[in-house]
Amino acid sequence: MDILDTFDEIKIGVCYKLNGKILDSMPGQQQPLLLSSPCIYPSFIYAATQALLEEVEVDYVTMPGWQTIIAHMKSLEELPPNARAYVNKLSELTGMKSKLDIQWNLS
Repeated sequence: MDILDTFDEIKIGVCYKLNGKILDSMPGQQQPLLLSSPCIYPSFIYAATQALLEEVEVDYVTMPGWQTIIAHMKSLEELPPNARAYVNKLSELTGMKSKLDIQWNLS
């Protein structure tokens, strides 16, 4: 996560779209994305050709960066507010419970 320290903003891909339809995964993938997003159209019906992949759009959630070195931080509580917000957003999107109340080794 510390590789993101210098980013002004961080984009998280949340869904693929093709011809205005929200896909459940990138065309050609066997399993749907793990995101809790409104991806409702099965992508397996599309063969993953180069031409098709060039038509696929990605929807993003944009989060503000934190502009702070976090490599030495060993718990979520130590993270800057924007870094904690990023972790919370990932937890929300993946459906995984946030662990803000426990120690987390960032290395």
